[in-house]
Amino acid sequence: MTAAETYADAAPCIEELQSIHVQIAAWFDGTIAADTLDEIMAHFAADFTLVTTAGAALDRAGLAQLFGGAHGARPGCTIAIDDIAVIASWPTGAVLGYTEHQTSSAGSNVRRSTAVFEVDAQRHVRWRRLHETFTTAA
Repeated sequence: MTAAETYADAAPCIEELQSIHVQIAAWFDGTIAADTLDEIMAHFAADFTLVTTAGAALDRAGLAQLFGGAHGARPGCTIAIDDIAVIASWPTGAVLGYTEHQTSSAGSNVRRSTAVFEVDAQRHVRWRRLHETFTTAA
């Protein structure tokens, strides 16, 4: 597989990675309606797993509960994504690594993350697994 083919396979997953963080930041900030949680959760596969920065494993229901209690809890929240790396890709998915910078009125943090995505026959991208680790790197 060529580099161009790898990027082409991963492109929808990269787009998903960048767009969902805009929605999540708006959710934490409270600038989108509280009734948009189902729309956000539609981005995550039924068997989704999040390994949190503290090492806990949350399933999709746990993520929904986490988000449910966080609407508007971080005024001024912004999330910037950089250092995106295509670790692996195939026509129906990809594994991406990236650095996430979160800032809000409560402070800021940086995390390095690895995410597994799946792409269905209708070209909808879903998150399957996310592993986040805090870092002190800028």
